Amino acid sequence: MVVASVFKAGLVLQTTMPWQEPQGKRRLLKLPYRAYPPEVLGSIWDQISLWWLILLFFEGFRSLLTTDVLYHVDADLTARYLEAKFTHNWKSSESPSRE
Repeated sequence: MVVASVFKAGLVLQTTMPWQEPQGKRRLLKLPYRAYPPEVLGSIWDQISLWWLILLFFEGFRSLLTTDVLYHVDADLTARYLEAKFTHNWKSSESPSRE
């Protein structure tokens, strides 16, 4: 009896998960996390098909893309942060000259 109940519960989970995975999760998140770009919050199917990128291509086809339309980038991926990190690593790796 217990084995049958566990089997039924597992079967229900296995059949409902593929339909629940593509559902958007943005509305379930707290406010600071709702602003994440779609490539982060997309379902596994969105990430495989790059659906978030296709939507951006359609937006660029309809009108000129500006920085206001593009998705926000993490602070660790901005050019200013990466340039400072690169400069720091470059200076720390320089060896003294052989004179």
